[in-house]
Amino acid sequence: MVYNQRLSIYLFLLVLSLALFLTSCGTQTTNAADMQISDGANVLNINRVKTGANDLSRSIAIFTTSTFTFEQSMPTWITDANQKENYRKSLLPTEFDTHTKDYMGDHKTDIAIGIDVQDRYISIQSVDNVPLSNKEAKEAVGIFGTNFANNDYTTALLATLKDLRTVISTNENAQFWHGVWNVLEWIGIVAVLILISVMSKIFGWSSSNRNGRYYHHHHSSDSGGSSSSSSSSSDSGSSGGGAGGFF
Repeated sequence: MVYNQRLSIYLFLLVLSLALFLTSCGTQTTNAADMQISDGANVLNINRVKTGANDLSRSIAIFTTSTFTFEQSMPTWITDANQKENYRKSLLPTEFDTHTKDYMGDHKTDIAIGIDVQDRYISIQSVDNVPLSNKEAKEAVGIFGTNFANNDYTTALLATLKDLRTVISTNENAQFWHGVWNVLEWIGIVAVLILISVMSKIFGWSSSNRNGRYYHHHHSSDSGGSSSSSSSSSDSGSSGGGAGGFF
């Protein structure tokens, strides 16, 4: 009776593991995601940008502006016009990055790219479930600046979109196979338990055959095997990244 109950539990776990495996295999999609483009500064070739963003697996909002303003308390000791402008630009990154994040939230997309034409500043932001780190977002910002020439915002943006597409796709694939491997590990563990259960039935193994010395050894060996469970913490900060920079 106990054997049958144990075997039923193991079989249930095996079926559950297989279901998780099949589910994880079905989560990887390559469908084009939603995109929203607002070229307020009139500097983009919209059709080319749409083509460049078409293969992204995540929804994206892109906007340009030449009239970005924000509230600021100018220190009374700053009276020179150049000093005022430098002070404003020192505040701009934080303000425009926040504005881009808010734009992403308002338009309910996974990624947002904001371009301030007046100040020549670009911000790339993403939500938490996008596999994009701050470092990778910063590199995408740098690619925009590297490819920006002759006021050609479209070419620079296309290069940035290509980089984002490659990075996100690579990271998504890595996450996918990591999940598959975890499920396969569970399947292997359950299969071993089933094998042990069947063999114990065939050869007549039972708990009554185990002496105290065996139980003590078995119990002590289980006490030190959880050190690897915290390894996932190393992935902290590898998603939901964002960055900005002047170009």
